[in-house]
Formats: sequence, C-alpha cells, structure tokens
Amino acid sequence: MILSGKHLRVLRLVNGLEQKELGAIAGVSQQQICFYEKGQRKISEAALQLLWDYFEMDEDKLMDLDALLPQITLK
Repeated sequence: MILSGKHLRVLRLVNGLEQKELGAIAGVSQQQICFYEKGQRKISEAALQLLWDYFEMDEDKLMDLDALLPQITLK
C-alpha cells in the first residue's frame, strides 16, 4: 500500500502529533517527516511499515484519509 506525504500529514494532524513525535514512531528525524509530507523524499519501506503498524492502517482507512484531504489545509 502507498502512503503519500499528504496522507502522512493528515494522519499526523488527525492524531494530534508533532513531526518530531511522528519521526520517533517511524524511526526517522523530524526533518525526514517534513520531507515526506512535502513529497520531497519517498518514505522508506522500514518507516512505512512502522507507520502502518502504529496507525493500524488498511485499505479502508487509506480511503477514509482520501476523503479528509480536501478538509485539511495542506501547506
């Protein structure tokens, strides 16, 4: 499954997490999370698996995130 930077930002905001906190969950730095969210870097497989596990993601939840994208301001 693919998790885009926009999805990652929505997940972070909906769950009230700071980039630094999300980085700790994914095993990467706050700067990496920033790059991921802006689409400047691809999320590594290892970080992606940690995020999927933490958020207990599946295809249905990913589609729910797609519905939230227009409602959240993405800068």
